[in-house]
Amino acid sequence: MRSRALRLEGEVARMATQAPTGGDRDTVTFSIPPALENSLTTIVDQALNKITEAVPSIVKEALNKASRTSPASSTVPPPAPIAHRPRPPSGPKELEVVISLPRGPRSSSRNTSPTELKARVDAALVSSGVPELAGVVTQGVRRRADGCLVVRAQSEPQAKLLQRFDDAWVKHFESDASLRRPTFALTVAAVPTAFDPNAKSARQAIYEANSDVIPSPDSVVSVRWLHNRPPSSVRSKSAASIVVVVSERSTADMLIWRGLYLYGTWCNTCKYVPPAMQCYHCQAFGHISKACPHLADSNHLKCARCAGNHAVRDCHCPAATKCTNIRTCTHIQVRCANCGGPHKSVSSTCPVKAEAQSSIAARLDNGSAYFDKSFVPPRGHGAASL
Repeated sequence: MRSRALRLEGEVARMATQAPTGGDRDTVTFSIPPALENSLTTIVDQALNKITEAVPSIVKEALNKASRTSPASSTVPPPAPIAHRPRPPSGPKELEVVISLPRGPRSSSRNTSPTELKARVDAALVSSGVPELAGVVTQGVRRRADGCLVVRAQSEPQAKLLQRFDDAWVKHFESDASLRRPTFALTVAAVPTAFDPNAKSARQAIYEANSDVIPSPDSVVSVRWLHNRPPSSVRSKSAASIVVVVSERSTADMLIWRGLYLYGTWCNTCKYVPPAMQCYHCQAFGHISKACPHLADSNHLKCARCAGNHAVRDCHCPAATKCTNIRTCTHIQVRCANCGGPHKSVSSTCPVKAEAQSSIAARLDNGSAYFDKSFVPPRGHGAASL
């Protein structure tokens, strides 16, 4: 093929020299015979085809050669990991009280040094006029990233005094400031229904029955039934669950370990897991009706009983003779708006609700049954035999 191309090249050159010439500015023109043009086209096409066929094998050979040769960069050791300085422990939370400051420039404490803040806290304790606060010693004050102030007391009893008499001294520190109380919620099972959590003496009764664990009545922040049901429904049972909120992590962990006593009954206690947030407009989980993204769209309105396109209050018995109690109506085909199962969308048997509840429990789980992962049951405690 190469010799043939050379002959054609010579033929073209010979024709070019025989062509008429003019001045420097004259254009040389000549014509190529059709047979010669076809031959040139054929040669070019054949050459391109051969190059195209050879490219894959050339690339493959180059890749194989590269894989057999170790790259120079592979001999360079990877950079050593950066050694991060270990964070110091946050310290005992039982000694701390948190002051929440008003937002914006109204607060005079936002640009104050820790030394000045401590001096102001000490002055506020003196100005309170509470005798119990006279011996309270503050060790220091620090500012958190969210703008709140953390006051460290010398001992846990003194920190409890700061919490107990917060209304007396915080207003002297700053008029619009308030004490932020950490709380720990517990679910207490099998509580005798003779106990009334709505009674004024409920917190005192819990303290008196568990005074070996609960340090004071003020440690019991609140108590209520686990499920919001009518009193008549609760009284029809011999026992039910309650939610007890305490103010100390250590107290909560002790109650989880030991259990809670009420009316001579030992009641199993564990961390409280709040129910999954559910929207009663679209029946989905993760938001409430006021924040429903489809609140303005009536097509997304779902009935919690039959999954129809209406509110549950507008769900009526389809029979000619209407049922007097819609809750016990057997004519309505009950269907879940989330999974399509034969139950209401609020039912605990719904797999979608169970999954939403499990995700909440997983988010609150710290890998321990206790609020403090390092909690160790004390030796020699009266509950150790349980």
